[in-house]
Amino acid sequence: MSAWRRLALERFPQLQQEINQAPDARALWRLLCAELERAYAHEEPQTIRTIHEYGGWTLTHSHARELTAAAMSECYSRLVDEAWKSEQMEERRKALDLAVYWDGEVLTRIYWSYFHSLLPKHEQREFIAELGIGKPPRE
Repeated sequence: MSAWRRLALERFPQLQQEINQAPDARALWRLLCAELERAYAHEEPQTIRTIHEYGGWTLTHSHARELTAAAMSECYSRLVDEAWKSEQMEERRKALDLAVYWDGEVLTRIYWSYFHSLLPKHEQREFIAELGIGKPPRE
């Protein structure tokens, strides 16, 4: 069993059947993104936290490009590209909450590795300020 599936089953036991039926990481992230929307609609901060913790693991510990690409394309690029740019505060909150659920080091690392390229240059400074993102990590 792949590490991403095993960890998803540990973190989301209530979705066991759906996770086992997911043919690949993209399908899993479509499921988790729908679950994230549902959790926001029903004000379930623990579910939101668990999804973002799994997302943080995916984007910082995974060496599998397929897995990080799935998390970005099916969930996180939408949070940055659509939710953060929304005029509606409830929608914007979904992106701003990343600073609540990821610590500063994780958020900074993910921003400079993935999110940075999603924003036009004129929006990057505002995003960095709003989410409290640090300088790019030195390699």
